[in-house]
Amino acid sequence: MDNLIFNSPSGRKLYQNSLAYLVFYAWDNLNNNQILEMGQSMADGIFYSAIDPHTKVSCPIDSSTLDKLDKELSSIIAKGLLIEAINYPYTKALTYFKEKNRHLVVSLLEGINEPTITLYRCGNYIDFAFGPIVDNTSLINAYKIQPYKEGFILRKPKDIQKKSFAPFSNNDLLFTIYNEYRQWSKILHINGVGDLNNLIYNNTIKEFIQINEILQDTKIAFIAQEIFAKKDNLKLILIAGPSSSGKTTFTKKLSTHLQVLGMEPSIIEMDDYFLPNDQTPKGPDGKPDFECVEAINIPLLNSQMLDLFNGKEVEVPIFDFKVGRPKENGRPLQISDKTILIMEGIHGLNEKLTQEIPRENKFLIYVSALTQLKLDEHNRITTTDNRLIRRLVRDSKFRGTVASKTFAMWDSVRRGESKNIFPFQGNADIAFNSALNYELPVLKVFATPLLRTIKPDDPFYSEARRIQRLLDYLLPIPTQDVPDYSILREFIGGSKFHY
Repeated sequence: MDNLIFNSPSGRKLYQNSLAYLVFYAWDNLNNNQILEMGQSMADGIFYSAIDPHTKVSCPIDSSTLDKLDKELSSIIAKGLLIEAINYPYTKALTYFKEKNRHLVVSLLEGINEPTITLYRCGNYIDFAFGPIVDNTSLINAYKIQPYKEGFILRKPKDIQKKSFAPFSNNDLLFTIYNEYRQWSKILHINGVGDLNNLIYNNTIKEFIQINEILQDTKIAFIAQEIFAKKDNLKLILIAGPSSSGKTTFTKKLSTHLQVLGMEPSIIEMDDYFLPNDQTPKGPDGKPDFECVEAINIPLLNSQMLDLFNGKEVEVPIFDFKVGRPKENGRPLQISDKTILIMEGIHGLNEKLTQEIPRENKFLIYVSALTQLKLDEHNRITTTDNRLIRRLVRDSKFRGTVASKTFAMWDSVRRGESKNIFPFQGNADIAFNSALNYELPVLKVFATPLLRTIKPDDPFYSEARRIQRLLDYLLPIPTQDVPDYSILREFIGGSKFHY
């Protein structure tokens, strides 16, 4: 297999899946009594931690253990061992994983009724993996084990062919949010899809939904309190996050919480400050780059914000997307001492956007669907997949976009996020996780028929089938169980908020 294949989107998934499989193999060879668990994306890799299988308590991984793991993983790769997919009888697979103390995969498999389970075998090691694995260990020939917190980050190369790595980028803010929600999941005893399916099957999901929503609203209330505590200096709240992260509903909910505290939030649309299309900077392909920060009229935005802070009335532009330029007349705006401006958009965390506004006058919030729900100990549900499923449903319901077109746009969306959002997430004062542990079973109801419209001759068929297989593990939740104030309603409809 040529390493060039790994530099495609599907190839990078293959490389990452295979690298994960091998690190679990290496851990198993260390004869450690602890269970190694896959966590969330961090920097250019995945965070892993060790769990006591009986107490479910995290166990710090020391440097000596990491050195042994690194050596064992290197040895497995160097040996060029064969990896084969095998069909295991269902009962035999359950017995095997019970003996391995793999509670989450056992719970996952108990929710299906297939006669055989596809597992992957390398030497004497057998494991379940969601997604394909390479057929020889020697193909995974570049990685780094980065000690981090109580565990480590298994890093993959920036360029797999050249085996080159980007400088390590630490993000304690995101880790704190992930860890907070992970603790919530443990409190609620929902760590994997099998746990969630049990609630649905036993008809106790409604209470779980209410608890999820309360926890999320409590976090929004906390953010509002943080803003209120700094109200004497704060003038502007900037909110940014990747596509389908629920920024719009979060903004509306935050606005309500601020009003409860006696503040007067006023929302300004960042998109209204777009330059006319004929003045938009060109990208490398010679076409207008509407996603770059320079596509915004930065001088006008800054001067108007400063004028508003000084009590002056301004005429906020209104961008007409049909003709590609601001309307001749904007809307007048003047604010009081109690007013705090809220602006949501992809460049909110980029200091260049509001470079003339002092930092102490701004509060920056990063919003994303930081998924905590896992298939099992060794297979996660990615934040990217969660957002893609949200977008598939929203695009179909509210934008008339067919599923194949959403898939076609997704790589471009991701590239834009990597350039304009992710590099600046560390600038945020606080991060908000919009993911709800119960949302995928709800989205499944809408997404499944959309995914089935993508036929075998479609270039995105294999990706659609992968998402479909993921959703197949989840039991559905009726739409009526979702509160009308939920962020999830932004994607499935029926929200109390107006968009």
